[in-house]
Amino acid sequence: MRLGFIVNPLAGAGGPLAMKGSDHITGVHHDTTTLDRPALDRALTFLRTLADGGDQIEFLTYGGEMGEASLAAAGVSISKIRVVGAPHTPSAAADTQDAVRAMMGVDCLAFVGGDGTARDICSAMGEAAAVWEIVPITGVPAGVKMHSAVFARTPADAGRLVMSLLSGAVEFRMGEVMDIDEAAFREGRVSARLYGYMRVPAAREMQRGKSASRGWSGIDGAARSVAREMKDGVLYVVGPGTSTQLVFEALGLGSAKTLLGVDVLLNGKVIAKDADYQTLKALTRDGCRVIITPIGGQGCLFGRGNQQIGPEVIRRMQELIVIASPEKLLSIPGMAFYNDTGDPELDAALRGYIRVRTGDSEETVFRCE
Repeated sequence: MRLGFIVNPLAGAGGPLAMKGSDHITGVHHDTTTLDRPALDRALTFLRTLADGGDQIEFLTYGGEMGEASLAAAGVSISKIRVVGAPHTPSAAADTQDAVRAMMGVDCLAFVGGDGTARDICSAMGEAAAVWEIVPITGVPAGVKMHSAVFARTPADAGRLVMSLLSGAVEFRMGEVMDIDEAAFREGRVSARLYGYMRVPAAREMQRGKSASRGWSGIDGAARSVAREMKDGVLYVVGPGTSTQLVFEALGLGSAKTLLGVDVLLNGKVIAKDADYQTLKALTRDGCRVIITPIGGQGCLFGRGNQQIGPEVIRRMQELIVIASPEKLLSIPGMAFYNDTGDPELDAALRGYIRVRTGDSEETVFRCE
């Protein structure tokens, strides 16, 4: 199998920084070598999942951190790698598009990135739609938002899906490529646009597109119940979303909530707004509590739009408080949550059954796999 392999090395770098995306990160951080770049770790996890079938795969990739470096780090034989171009430094959207153009004729394309990367790939594919519309695509999740329905749930899931293509026993569907206006997103406004479709595996390991949750029943009561039970002396890390914003409104702090950011409460007061990962690490200690809501239509708890609440903060968590309406829970494929923290051991530790607040003094138990 000839596998096209493209890495956006800056994808996801804006998540821990509370930037809500990475599209314009080079304009804020001119020296990108100083940034944490989760895409490179995720590319390596994906490639290591392919290890057992590596001798059946020929990789077409781009130079440097856009693929070649990850393949070398994963120990892929140089005889199995064909580099079809070299990116600029730092790489940009045009490099992703050039890489797609250079990979015409592959049997499958895997890309490591987020919604912006998917949008760039979709744009380049549109120039030769008749060729690309029959090629299976698998997105390795590495971005901040990932609203598109073209990503596997985790990098390891993406690797297993590519391996399943070798057997030929795979069905496909058309997955939507969505992206949002990041400038509006940083101001708390979600303006999403459909850019096109990709042919992706029709498997439960693929995430679905995000669905809106505004107006679903019971969530006001769930937020009031959580607010009533909050204790003095306990630090609360509150994730993004309209559902968690209602907790602030129940406390009389509605205007203080960063709708799409992570805020911190102590003794009924906001002590940090729109906090990044480093701020949360500095503030939290063992015994903190985390309040989040799952992504509607997907079921992800940690790893989509809330990367500020990173692994070290999660490990300090005494209690995870999840709020969701019954309708949101019914929208989740397989009726199960999942996590994609970037730390497979932590993801495994978070598996099990989780209490979910669904109304005023009402709750249910939901599986996390």
